Amino acid sequence: MIQASAAIAAGDAPVRLLGECLARALAGHATPPRLLVMFSTGEAEGDGARLLAGARAVAPDAVVVGCGGAGVLAIPGGRGSEPREIEGEPALAVLAVWGDADELQLAAVLAAELDKDPAAAGRLAGALARDLFASTSTSTDTNPSTSTDTSTNPSTNPSTNPSTNPSTNPSTSTSTSTSTSTSTSTSTSTNPSTNPSRALILLPDAFALRAPELFSGLASGLGGEAALVVGAAAAALPTASGKPSAASVWSSPPPSLPSPSPPSPSHAPGPAPGAAASHALAALALGGRFRAHAVVAQGCRPISPWRTVTRSRGNVILELDGAPAFRAFAEVARGPLGDDLPRAARSIMVGLPAEEGARSAGMRALPAHGASASAPALAEDAARVAERPYVVRGIAGFEPERGWLGLGQPIAEGTPLRFVLREPAGARAALTAALERLHRELTGRRPVLGLYFDCAGRGEGLFGLAGHDVAYIARSLGQLPLIGLFGAAEIGPSAAEILAPALHLFSGVLLVLSVEAP
Repeated sequence: MIQASAAIAAGDAPVRLLGECLARALAGHATPPRLLVMFSTGEAEGDGARLLAGARAVAPDAVVVGCGGAGVLAIPGGRGSEPREIEGEPALAVLAVWGDADELQLAAVLAAELDKDPAAAGRLAGALARDLFASTSTSTDTNPSTSTDTSTNPSTNPSTNPSTNPSTNPSTSTSTSTSTSTSTSTSTSTNPSTNPSRALILLPDAFALRAPELFSGLASGLGGEAALVVGAAAAALPTASGKPSAASVWSSPPPSLPSPSPPSPSHAPGPAPGAAASHALAALALGGRFRAHAVVAQGCRPISPWRTVTRSRGNVILELDGAPAFRAFAEVARGPLGDDLPRAARSIMVGLPAEEGARSAGMRALPAHGASASAPALAEDAARVAERPYVVRGIAGFEPERGWLGLGQPIAEGTPLRFVLREPAGARAALTAALERLHRELTGRRPVLGLYFDCAGRGEGLFGLAGHDVAYIARSLGQLPLIGLFGAAEIGPSAAEILAPALHLFSGVLLVLSVEAP
């Protein structure tokens, strides 16, 4: 039986909080866990490796993965434990997971030098998941609905870090990997695209991430296999100078197990078991007798009708519907926002159709387990958010005199877009609608664990109080063992009907694993 327990602590360096968190998470369990997921904030250089070492000392045979963030959150277990979100101070959250090998199969990988060759890192993560799925029995807990195919266009998905050099040199990349499949049984499987018992969690360093190439490599590595892909771009707390810095990610499987085989002529070298690095990607593949569910709660609501890009140049929009693009922006940025363009750019974003967010994934998507039904109109804002799926992208610059708008990615003529507003009421309505949809998916099922990938642009800064999102999740799902982090960007399904992964901004991505209710 799959079981999980979560713990969270703050007020000291993460490595000094590890013993407290592990003691809470492992209390009442006679055996060590098979999986430990750890998210931290405020870590010093080398803390990732020390967290790994401390976790492996307690659970030497466990898969351990995690990363740093701008904050952590949890729904911890135990009497008197309250859901918590901790931002801007040193903290640690730990999720421990137990389960027999036939119920839960695990594999982990660390791909270094993500900035030099993100496609190679994606191939390594995809190959990890492909090998795990191929070596394990197909779950009997399946959904016979039809899979969704998506087209490939790696050039349309943005990096989470606009300052990163968009060029790539595949010949200079080196990746390091460690992995394990905890089951070696094989069987004749059914169509993998109808099996929702597969999930892949990606934790790239935001400072080194170029999402289009990462997703393109992921599709190649998966080789046609299906997986529900979620995750977050790891982030570090701001430095004293206020400049962004690289974040640490870590991955450590049990020792003495084989590495995945990337679908390329060369094989990445494998390091000693247990590794932590910045400018890297950590990935965790999950298979077994469970069902994976993922919902995305947008943080921005539409404030304009859909418009069409009629003239563009690279990442600059010259005209919308035949008129200067800045004029359309000025129509929605009225009042104080119109007088303060930098402030307006922090509040008003661009929404692109969900298929644009999925275009670079190029992989088969899992069926939606009934998730294609539209959410009820819980409020006017919720209905407006749900009327057409979209992904959010930031406005990178303005030229009012010329009537131009700049985005953080190239945009083609003919692309539809709309303006969206980052504000708490719309984000709250979208989260409520997403949880209602998840609740319907879970009918007749028991959720066993969760991971929540929240944007650092949400939290107390958006809602005006701490613990907003995790309180809503706990109210909907009860004392579900769950941890999460505040990251620089989120990875999740493009929409309820488009489960190929997309890069999201200002959103919350919730992954829940469930089993059949007794």
